[in-house]
Amino acid sequence: MIPHVSGVTDEPFPAALRVLMHDAGLSFRALAAETARHDLTGRGVTHGHLGQLACSHQHPSQRALELLAATFGVAPEYFLEYRLAQLRHALNEREVGYDRARDTLRRFAA
Repeated sequence: MIPHVSGVTDEPFPAALRVLMHDAGLSFRALAAETARHDLTGRGVTHGHLGQLACSHQHPSQRALELLAATFGVAPEYFLEYRLAQLRHALNEREVGYDRARDTLRRFAA
């Protein structure tokens, strides 16, 4: 059973992942199997990719963060990298439009 985690972490993803894995008593292979159960495609995140993420050799994608969050019973926003990606998106005038990006910037600059 994976213990419930609440709140958010400001730890870098590799450290946050290792804490969650330790607390849940999961190896990379076991975690990969758990993520496959939460993936509609059944693929999940491979144990090899998890190892790469845990060693900072790759950055986690939004999909990987969402699958891992679902697996550990946390919101994707638990991970700092997910929150930063949301902020980058909110500030990208090409994606959200100039006015929305400006308004977001003003909220954070105040």
